[in-house]
Amino acid sequence: MPSQEEPPEFSDPNLKKPKKLSPEHLNDAQKAVNVLGLDLVTRAYSKNWAHRGNALVQLRDILESHPESPKSDTRALWRAAIKVVERTLKDNVYQVFNLSVKVLKQLISDFAIKHRVTKGDMIFGVEKSMPILISKTGETINHQMQKLAKEFIVDLAMLPTVKPLALVPQHCVKPFSSTVAAKLGTSRCEIVENLLIALPIRDGSGFTVDNVMKFSREALQHSSGDVRNVAENIITALYKDYSKQVRKYLPPDTETARKKLKYRKLFQMFDEIDGKPSPEAEKQKKQEKEKKKDEQIKSLQKELNLLQEQSLQVAEMTRTASRSRIPTRLSYSAQRRTSMPKLEVLEKTCVFCGEFREGFTDAGLDVHYWKRCPLLMRCTHCKQSLTEIANATALCVTVTSMTRKTTHGRNMPSTNARKTVAATRNSIYSIDS
Repeated sequence: MPSQEEPPEFSDPNLKKPKKLSPEHLNDAQKAVNVLGLDLVTRAYSKNWAHRGNALVQLRDILESHPESPKSDTRALWRAAIKVVERTLKDNVYQVFNLSVKVLKQLISDFAIKHRVTKGDMIFGVEKSMPILISKTGETINHQMQKLAKEFIVDLAMLPTVKPLALVPQHCVKPFSSTVAAKLGTSRCEIVENLLIALPIRDGSGFTVDNVMKFSREALQHSSGDVRNVAENIITALYKDYSKQVRKYLPPDTETARKKLKYRKLFQMFDEIDGKPSPEAEKQKKQEKEKKKDEQIKSLQKELNLLQEQSLQVAEMTRTASRSRIPTRLSYSAQRRTSMPKLEVLEKTCVFCGEFREGFTDAGLDVHYWKRCPLLMRCTHCKQSLTEIANATALCVTVTSMTRKTTHGRNMPSTNARKTVAATRNSIYSIDS
């Protein structure tokens, strides 16, 4: 019969009696029937959620009122109660699941302490309930149930009767495949993250670098970004104290590995923890430095080009002003010169006075040298050669001295030599005409 303290949601005067247990269910719960009675177990296996709630209410009252008894009786009641709770923890009705969690906590804490439940029985209770609780953390329809399951797993790990066993952390860090639902994967990673704060890695906590990193490494392979993000948080938190050990479970920090987003984010966080700039930051800094250098080079090049243009203009104006016979043609010559190839400009420029003309071919330059170049003059001694005005005096002295030597030595030019000089003079006069 329902207890007088049963919650109002389970009270229903029109509630019919539950149907009899099927042979399959009766065989499965035979030991519980022997200890708790057929009525309670029948309600626990009923399809009506109110009957299942009433069964938990009855079980709670039995646990509270159980007197001190031989260990054999206590152990039988413990295992029978675990069997009923294992059944009701799978319930999809929040009220039933909530009451199941409360009864389980009562069993593992108050009842276990009061009746000195053995370590083996405690392990039995935790092993039976943990897989169901973990599966409930992936609940997608009832978010209250999912939240309650996550919170209770953390609370269960911290209970004084369970904590020394280190069973809850070991169950939580069991790796899961990449095909696990995103909600379940995220919840499992969040549970591990919260438990690592409450139970840091040390002897007896149930957590080791090895089992946490194997769990996190598998979580990194999940297709859901939410799962990977929590896994990255776990690895980063672990890296702060166990950097060398953590890196052993990850691929080497190379450019190939950093091409993958999941590893690039991790390695960047590692660099921040180590206090060194990441390769990406160094590469960006190098690019900025090269860009600044290129800008400086371009700026200096512009200044140099401007100075060259100014010097060319000044030189052109100086050359033009020095020409006495030729009117100024700076604008036209400069435009033509800038539009022509440099080699052609050099071929059409006088090497002495710097004058440029398009008509300066080989013959045209000869005419310019003999008739118009202001920096050249005919030799005053022989009138048959050209010399620069600046060197005319020195050349005249040299030729005069040489002439005197040859005359005194009676080395006069031969008839053939005189003929050659006369022919040269005639050709020069023909150029002048």
